[in-house]
Amino acid sequence: MPVRTHLLAVVLGAATVTASYATFAAAPASAATTFDVASIPLAPAPPAFPFVDWPAFVPADQRTAWRTAAFDALPVIAGTALVTLEGRLEERRIAIPEGRSPHELRRYYRDRIGAMGGVQVNRLQPVSDGAVVVDAVAKLFPADANPATQLALCGYDEGRYQYEVYAIRSESAQAWVVVQTSTWTVCVTSIAVEPE
Repeated sequence: MPVRTHLLAVVLGAATVTASYATFAAAPASAATTFDVASIPLAPAPPAFPFVDWPAFVPADQRTAWRTAAFDALPVIAGTALVTLEGRLEERRIAIPEGRSPHELRRYYRDRIGAMGGVQVNRLQPVSDGAVVVDAVAKLFPADANPATQLALCGYDEGRYQYEVYAIRSESAQAWVVVQTSTWTVCVTSIAVEPE
């Protein structure tokens, strides 16, 4: 299933991958601005959408189903490319509970997605020092593009410090999960990709 390289992207609904996120080879700095979904190892089908349950240690009043759509598009960075994926989408927001850390929540999602065979696919962070688009990402856009627009097109929510994109690919489906964390919140966007 090819991934179109537009200025939008979405989290794919797919099967689990057999390699851990750490084994996905980083793309060289000179890599092309396309991403081949076939480079993601095959895995069993993922669990039901949105793929990962809420962390049990997060109280219900600190969880928000922020946005849902039967069909939408969301920008993500995959490898060193900006891609557009389309499908069912859910965005969840978590207020980090007292005594918990952003690292703990990132690890929660990383471990669960890895156990399904998912891999981390982004090799770039949208921002450096919390405000400036990094050179490698800026090169994905026209020279006169507004930096704030660049961040939005990367699916990067202003104020997020960590940006991780995971993908699970089976023979029949793709599931992508974007995890963004700041010191006080976590935003998790899941997308079940629709076949073209």
